[in-house]
Amino acid sequence: MKKVYALILMLSIIVGLCACSSAPVAGSETTVTTTVADDTTAVPDDTTSAAEEEEEETSKSLVPEPLTMEKLESLPIASDSMTIDEKRQLCVDFFRLSGLVQYTPSQDFTYKQTSGGKMSTLTAGTIYSGLPYVVSGKGNLYTFMHYYDETTGVLDSSRMEGLDFGKFIGNQCSYGSLWAWARVVNSFSHTLTNTTHSNNGCIPIAPFEYECIGDWSADNRTATVCYSNGFQTTYEAYANMKPADGMVMYGKDGGHTQMVSSLPVVVRNTDGTINGQESYLYYIDQGTDYTDYYPVDGVKTLLQADIDVKITFEEMLLSGYIPFTFAEFLGTDPVEAGSCKFNVKNETVTSEELLAGKITANYVISDVTISIYEPDGTLVICEMDLPNKIGKKTYKMSELTDIAKLDVNGISGRRVTVQCRIGNGEKFTVYDGTFTEENGED
Repeated sequence: MKKVYALILMLSIIVGLCACSSAPVAGSETTVTTTVADDTTAVPDDTTSAAEEEEEETSKSLVPEPLTMEKLESLPIASDSMTIDEKRQLCVDFFRLSGLVQYTPSQDFTYKQTSGGKMSTLTAGTIYSGLPYVVSGKGNLYTFMHYYDETTGVLDSSRMEGLDFGKFIGNQCSYGSLWAWARVVNSFSHTLTNTTHSNNGCIPIAPFEYECIGDWSADNRTATVCYSNGFQTTYEAYANMKPADGMVMYGKDGGHTQMVSSLPVVVRNTDGTINGQESYLYYIDQGTDYTDYYPVDGVKTLLQADIDVKITFEEMLLSGYIPFTFAEFLGTDPVEAGSCKFNVKNETVTSEELLAGKITANYVISDVTISIYEPDGTLVICEMDLPNKIGKKTYKMSELTDIAKLDVNGISGRRVTVQCRIGNGEKFTVYDGTFTEENGED
């Protein structure tokens, strides 16, 4: 959902909070401060040019291009030996790749963005950038690459079931950021925007305070929480945000989740208060609509994601955005090495036994691949699947619908492997054995 600004602010709230407003009065002066990685440090007024240089550098990151598996796998696996800034940047880099991957569908393809909702069409020959908007949340880049020809940039849309939105490879806003955070974070348990709150590992950024009991609701909207904190408290929290921190808004018309992609530029009035109209940061999110983008070669690209978009503190507050972070970014929860286990241990297995097995990981599970080989090592079946319920760390194989419906008749004696990729990018072979006879048949 696109941002909704000042219309959500009731007149009574404006009157009640006008004393806290950051808009400078006539004759007042402002100073620019820039939030740096280890502190918030005031700098002289003449460093406005530095902020402009940062803005110019940020805009250079918007370069849609085809993606290769080599580039995707060149992203490091998070470890606790990384600095916090490196962990943060890893999440931002992954989200950027998701928003800048360039492709064209192999054929015209119409799909539902939401169950029973808006229809959208991808047209063969048209260049698109960024994973499509769809509420299934199956838009982890690794899954996307399973349908993508990295030498031609063609997405094999013939293999997708578009009218069933749950089968299409794409994201909505909260899932897009979830896959990016999962490169580092395993302390959260949120999925949809209305579950992005403190009960699920999303920590409010000081001095901002909120307590959410249950999901965001009509009586517990983010804008209400922002107003109760006050303009300046909320602005100070925005000033403390760093790359990979999140912001969420939820109201009567729905919600939206975004990831911060830059350090904020903070402009203060002479009395020390923050000027919300002049202070800003950049964010990344999964967009709902396509916008025209013209790269250097002049070939139009339809850009779905919002990459490094500027937003002022005032716009954030009037939209009701709550700032939050995660324990891994605060250094209070170490980044764990990835692990993944399968409870099927026998060297030989029937398909029923395999499908009854359970995979358990310590990060959200990205995808599962089953491969079946001839005795000479020739691969005969390879099926990647992503569970319908996104964001979990444990799945039964029977929950993987595409794998569950595989035809495995006549494959007794064939080697079978099960591989699982988890959110931080690691891939594990959790089973390597042999299919055995079923019901007395080969």
